[in-house]
Order: sequence, then C-alpha cells, then structure tokens
Amino acid sequence: MKIRPTQTLYAILSFAFILMMEAGHLSAQVPSLLEYDGFMTGNITGNRTIGVRLYSASTNGTLLYRENVGTVKVTQGQFYFQYGQNGMAGNSTTPTTLAATLTDSQQWLVLTVNGIEQSLRERLVAVPFALKAKQSEDAQRLTQNVTALSGNMTALTSRHNGLSANVTTLGTQVSTLSDDLTYHVVDLSTGLMNLTSRHNGLSANVTTLANRQSALTANVTALESTIQALRDELAMVGAAKMVTVLGGTLPASSELGNQTVASFQIGKYEVTWGEWREVREWAVSHGYTDLAGVGDTRPWGRGDSFPVVSVSFYDVVKWCNAKSVKEGKTPVYTVDGTTYKVGERAPTVVVGANGYRLPSEKEWEWAARGGLQTRGYRYSGSNDFNAVAWVNISTEECKAVGGKMGNELGIYDMSGNVMEWCNDVVNPSYRRMRGGGWSSFADDATVAYRGYGHDPAVRYYDFGFRLARSSGN
Repeated sequence: MKIRPTQTLYAILSFAFILMMEAGHLSAQVPSLLEYDGFMTGNITGNRTIGVRLYSASTNGTLLYRENVGTVKVTQGQFYFQYGQNGMAGNSTTPTTLAATLTDSQQWLVLTVNGIEQSLRERLVAVPFALKAKQSEDAQRLTQNVTALSGNMTALTSRHNGLSANVTTLGTQVSTLSDDLTYHVVDLSTGLMNLTSRHNGLSANVTTLANRQSALTANVTALESTIQALRDELAMVGAAKMVTVLGGTLPASSELGNQTVASFQIGKYEVTWGEWREVREWAVSHGYTDLAGVGDTRPWGRGDSFPVVSVSFYDVVKWCNAKSVKEGKTPVYTVDGTTYKVGERAPTVVVGANGYRLPSEKEWEWAARGGLQTRGYRYSGSNDFNAVAWVNISTEECKAVGGKMGNELGIYDMSGNVMEWCNDVVNPSYRRMRGGGWSSFADDATVAYRGYGHDPAVRYYDFGFRLARSSGN
C-alpha cells in the first residue's frame, strides 16, 4: 500500500503555507488546523490508522512534529483528515501544535499508515515554484498599475503646464483690466495650487507603488534562492547516496548476537549499472584492466537505475578502489602493500582508510535491521516481504533500485532484488553474501538469514553489492 503524492493536492496546498511562512509579505501566521486529502493505491476501502510526521530538511531530517490523527475512513483509496492541534514536539511527549513547532522554511511531511512510515523521498519541492508564480503575477499587476499611474501623472503635468500658461496670460490681462477682475485671478491661483497638491499626492502614490514593486522583486529573488537551495540539496542527496548508521549491538536472537558494530556509512541503494559503468570506464584507463567489459554479460543490469549484476567479489573490491582513487580518497584494499588493481587474490583491508569498501557481515545485518531505530521486522523494513522485497520472480529479472519501501533508516532493497557481497570469509574458499535475490525464496531474504557463501571469483546473474565506508572519514 502506498500514498500517491500526485493526488494529494489539498495536502500540498495546506503544507505550502507552512513551507513558505518566512517568505516576505505574502505569508501570514501558520493556521492551527490543516487539511489532508489523499489517495491510496489498490482500491482500498476501510479504516486505517493515520499519523503525521514533519521533518526538518535544514538539519538533515530532525523530527520536528508528530501527531496521531487516529482512525481515518478510506473509500476506494480516497481519504481525508485534519491535523495540527494535538501533536507532540519531535520525539518528546510534550504536547504542542503545528503552529508552535515550525521555526524555519525547509520541512517535509511524512504519513504513517497503520504505524508504517511512508517513503521519505516524497519531498514537497514544487510548492515554492507555485508561490513564486503567484508573486510574479502580483508584481506584474503592480507594474501595470504603476505604468497607468505614471500616465495619469504625465497627463496632469501637462494640464498643470497648460494652466500655468493660462495664468501668465491672465496676469497680462489683469494689468490692463480694472481692479474688479482681481478676484478672478485669485480664484485661478487657488485652483492651480489645488492641482499642484493633487499632482504631488499622485507622485507620492507612484513612489509608494514603486517601493512595493521593489519589495515584491526582493521577495521573488529570495524565493528563487530558496528554490535553488532545494535543488542543490536534492543534488547532494542524489550524489551522496550514503546513509550514516550509528553503532550498537546485534540482538541475542541473531546468529551474530551480542556482537558490537561501530558507526559507519552504507549505500542507500545497491550499486547501479549506471554507477558501475561510469567508474569502470575510468578504472580501465587507469590500470584496472581486469574490469574491462565486466557487467556487460547479462541483460538485467543494463538500465542505469538497475543494480549491476554478474560481478565477482574480486571485481567489486577492485571497483571500490578505483572509485576511491577517482574521488581522491585512500583505497581500502591492497595486495603486497600496493593498491589492488588486477588479478584474483584475497586482498588485505587497510584499517582506517577513508575509501569505499564492502560492508562486513555484522554491519550489513545491523543496517538491514534498522540499527538503533529497529522495529524488529523479519524483513528489512517490514514483516510483509511484498512491501519491501523483490523475491521469487518468475520473469528472471531484477528491478530498478528503490522500487519498494525502505527500512527504518531509509535504506532500500536489503531484502531481495540481488544478493550482496560482504567482506567476510565463510571459509578459506568462500565469501559471505546476504539479503537474497530476485530468484530466492522469501525466507532467504530475511535480515537474519546468512546461509549464502560463494566462490569470490564467481559472476552470477543475481550477484550484486552495495558500498560502505568507515564513519568519520
């Protein structure tokens, strides 16, 4: 079950008010109650327990506000609720309102359905463009008003000049007329003064409108900066694709139970064909000649967003070294004291190197379980493998990464899709693999299952991997 963001217009319009509350004269106080009108795929009818969570984008996902909306009626996928008055501040138990919580202009909204948090990738980045368009329209209308008033001022100035000429003519006539005409001159002078006063008033109005236009222009510029910042943030997220996992201890129920795991970083997605090809082409031209053509032998990895497959353990650790060197980092794997580039030999891991590597088996399982945020799911992110895992697929193909729901840490496809190489040695001949693949059974894709060990030289159609790095490097 997914919430379809393209059909939550009312939710976006209501949240847009919050997102832009600091953006100049067009904003106002945050309302105390907001509306959310959404749609669930699957033609769902019945009651669902709905919650709302608001995260800060400017502080890398800090939870700002959470509210248990309660039971919401769903009719053929459509649902509606209001929120904003009965929430808690962040992870605390302090009651608060939405209006009292928001302090900046960069947030995103996430729903929970029956306790399950929906995808964190659905960011409301289109809202500033709508607001910018509205301000641009206001600026255009003000510009038109200024132009019209400027025309009126020109016409009045012309009238003033004409009256001044009349006054000069009348002055000449007064000198030749009798004193009984003097009061007419006084009347005309008074009229001239009134017209001058009106002219000055209109000039002041034009100045005021010009100032308002300048203020609106400044607001538009500020919105453009906000939009660019959001674009830059998205670009950084897309480029990094690494999730920081805080350390902890694996549960006693695991075969690796009570082992401690230090903090580290792990790939949000399995390494894709597009990423593999880009680094591989650089690597082949810099001495990693064994990688030439690797990954081309199977069709399942040829879409840029699909995981690369048919790669051996030796292939992927050499590729990790190439990516590290390409990005100016210290490579992790060496043979005889030099960077591992060619051949099929068990490499030495350089402890403390800041380059890319494969995760250890205990790091892999800790991340798959959700780390410190674990909810104890059987699969990575859910007890329902259909919600998170591509397994037992009869069409013999993997799927594009991130196609199903992520786990508690926002990591995708740790159950199913492709089996993933780990650093650990099962025995002198085999390397450990975890997670199960598209051709595996559901039981093979649990977070605890560790039955796979394979020859490190084997390239198979559902063998892939994800990156890891030591924390703090």
